[in-house]
Amino acid sequence: MNAVISPNSNVVHEAEAQRQYARLKLPAKISYRTPQGQELEAQLLDLSVGGFGFEPGNGLLSEGQRFQGKLMFEIEGIGFSMEVQFQVRSLTGKRAGCEFHELRPREVAALRYLISSFLS
Repeated sequence: MNAVISPNSNVVHEAEAQRQYARLKLPAKISYRTPQGQELEAQLLDLSVGGFGFEPGNGLLSEGQRFQGKLMFEIEGIGFSMEVQFQVRSLTGKRAGCEFHELRPREVAALRYLISSFLS
């Protein structure tokens, strides 16, 4: 992977062929239920309009699994959450890379607004 860290260390840029959206390190968590019924919560490692990465820490995930979850944000004392559907696309080391599914236009707009606001 040819990643380049920008002067703003919250953004990671990769070759266009590898990634459609820039990833951002943003204070957020994902809450989801495993197929075994366990409710889990984890800090996001990165976020983009297309998905996110996190450290599952339990080995209960496998590539291709789909989940319903809740993204939880708290920025400058303001907290909010967003229901999401996601699929585990990659498991490398301790990192799970996930892709959003069935985001509605208003959810995409909210993510874009959040990301651009965090960068400015």
